Amino acid sequence: MRNLYYVAIEGPIGVGKTSLANLLAEKLGARKVLEDFEDNPFLADFYEEPEHFAFQTQLFFLLQRYQQQQELRQVDIFHNLLITDYMFIKDRLFASLNLDEKEMNLYDTIANLLEKNVINPDLVIYLQADTDTLIKNINNRQRTFEVNMSYEYIDGLSEVYNEYFFRYQDTPLVIINTNNIDFVNNSKDLEEVIQCIREPISGTKFFNPTTVLQISLFIGYRADFSMFFKYILLAAIIYLGVKVYQFVRQFRTLIGDKTKNKQAEERDYSKLEIRDAEFKDLDE
Repeated sequence: MRNLYYVAIEGPIGVGKTSLANLLAEKLGARKVLEDFEDNPFLADFYEEPEHFAFQTQLFFLLQRYQQQQELRQVDIFHNLLITDYMFIKDRLFASLNLDEKEMNLYDTIANLLEKNVINPDLVIYLQADTDTLIKNINNRQRTFEVNMSYEYIDGLSEVYNEYFFRYQDTPLVIINTNNIDFVNNSKDLEEVIQCIREPISGTKFFNPTTVLQISLFIGYRADFSMFFKYILLAAIIYLGVKVYQFVRQFRTLIGDKTKNKQAEERDYSKLEIRDAEFKDLDE
């Protein structure tokens, strides 16, 4: 493992953050720190009446996550790698979606004071998925307080995450689209994720599993093959059009030549008739 101590995994609800954190901690012998979301006494009420319990819910999460972040500073002599299933900034992303303007102003005042004492990860893994996949994952895990989550809320949350990490530059970043991989049930996908984070990373890196890449190449090949036939068909149509045009032009030229010849013959015949008439007049 390269010079890496603190790895944070982020992404919207239902994308697989905790699952990946557990798997990586097990495989790499790392210390893991997981979000204690179930300890929030306002969470269930928030999902029932978000407009009434949003601020209490976000403020509790903010202070709880800050306390956890301070514990990350403690040196663990038994582990040389730390993995978390969230970043401290996560709370601000949720707050921007859940709070009104006045609540957000107060939240920012508190958060700005706390963020000064929060350490940055050495690497961030951002997990993406489309909204349908997120909803499916949420329904499969059957958490009672998530039953009333709307499609619109998850979709809006996913958009907030995408916008944030599109501009993210604070640390090295690995973006993994989980629509087409399964690191929980497919050991090969998990090994490729591990190999990815072991490699030196600067800036942003997009993770492409070999299996997905092969499928993409195959689909791309088929698409190119199909496009090849389209080009052949287009070329054949153009060639046929040119031949038809040439035939019509030659036909018109042939007809025109025959018409001209006939007209010339008619003129010559008329001249002969005139001469014959003149000779007759002279004879008379």
